[in-house]
Amino acid sequence: MAVNENSTSPSQTHPGPVLNAPLQPLEEAYWSKELASFRGYIKERPGANYRDWQPTKWQSLARVSAELVATGRETLRMPTALELGCGSATLLTQLAAGGWKCVGVDCAPSALMLAREAAESLCLSNTPSFLLADFLSPEFKHQIGPADLVFSIGVLEHFDGAAQEEVFEIHCQFSRQWVLIGLPNLESPIFRSFIEWARRAGRLYEEEHFPVSVPSLAVKSGRRLLRSDGCHLFLSRAEYYIEGDPELDAFYARLRELLICQGGERYRNFPRLDLRPDDIPILQSVEANVSAHERLRFGFLNYYLVEAAALHP
Repeated sequence: MAVNENSTSPSQTHPGPVLNAPLQPLEEAYWSKELASFRGYIKERPGANYRDWQPTKWQSLARVSAELVATGRETLRMPTALELGCGSATLLTQLAAGGWKCVGVDCAPSALMLAREAAESLCLSNTPSFLLADFLSPEFKHQIGPADLVFSIGVLEHFDGAAQEEVFEIHCQFSRQWVLIGLPNLESPIFRSFIEWARRAGRLYEEEHFPVSVPSLAVKSGRRLLRSDGCHLFLSRAEYYIEGDPELDAFYARLRELLICQGGERYRNFPRLDLRPDDIPILQSVEANVSAHERLRFGFLNYYLVEAAALHP
């Protein structure tokens, strides 16, 4: 696996069916590096914030959070969210900015430190709370209460077989309304381009990913799948794009025309273009206006929204 482009980190990594394994050194080392990188970025750029550091990650998840915030306003007076294995907690922080009461849980201290400092850098009036804990441990159910939305991003693919069903069930047990699962899209040409860059740059780390079908998990557990979609069509740095994949090259040629149409000649060099925070509105508009099918095919991240209550208890 590679360095983080969109929350595909080893957050809450417990390989195989063992659901109460101790903290893995890999994940703490990973988040220590991410924390150091963020702190270095902020130190060199007074006034910068987390969104500036991860513009495409922020942009892609902002569309997801906007949909969730709108849904929460329609159905709940004071919606709550719980993120399991939260890492840097990008989506959680966006939900907090939208008025949700949010809690993030992770067993890596450096991940929680990054999440806190990232949220603080944005100067929000409402920020998430964070809990250092292993959500897989038997003690966890006594440490936290239920939430309207329980979610994880880049977690479930680290489990195999029956363990996936158990971890999915943990999400559902803590949720009053919805479960959202975000997974790196291993079949995406954009994901493959990033992984190839990481391989060439010597930035891969060893981490096993297992196939996951959230729709199948929902059906097997008797729960209703509400939405399937993808996000994160843009890589933040030009060097992450490795040309030569006909499918990706054709898709990016199409996106380039849309970007030029909406944002002007600055995008003539896309995807050979480092993206900045001021690109976020244009990127978000373009990503929202391609089809959900294309987002599922090309998105670096796929996500699934499931109704937490079983249809046939």
